[in-house]
Amino acid sequence: MHDPEHTLDLGVTVDEAVSFNVKALEDPHNPRWCGSCIVACMTVIEVDHNTADTLINANHLFGSTILAFLIAKRTIATIEALVSSRSECKCSYADATDHSSAVAVHRLVARIEPIFAQLSVDHKHPVSGFGNKVTIPRMVIEHFAQFFVDAAS
Repeated sequence: MHDPEHTLDLGVTVDEAVSFNVKALEDPHNPRWCGSCIVACMTVIEVDHNTADTLINANHLFGSTILAFLIAKRTIATIEALVSSRSECKCSYADATDHSSAVAVHRLVARIEPIFAQLSVDHKHPVSGFGNKVTIPRMVIEHFAQFFVDAAS
């Protein structure tokens, strides 16, 4: 999935993706943008040639934002609410056009959303709490956790 030659153009730069996710997760209990947008930005970041530790060292706010989202205290009810509200893109057009990279990120989501849907259909491994379905919130958590594993390795 890595693109060391930088040949894959997703239409969003790594800096835009990092900035977008930092803004999206200012409130870790209520992200500003949908989960699909957050996953799309993590996909952009993962495709980049920089390593996770390089990005975290260059942007401490990015690392602390992800960590705050991962360790936020949530009840089952708040987790279910997060899954319900962030599984599908319900971002308003007005909000997207007011944010410099949001339009590009939403276009990217439209291009890669069929991949998310196929992952959900193809996924065969059991996942606690959500059966065997790959959900967008689960993908957000997996991307964030993997990012920290890669940074610590």
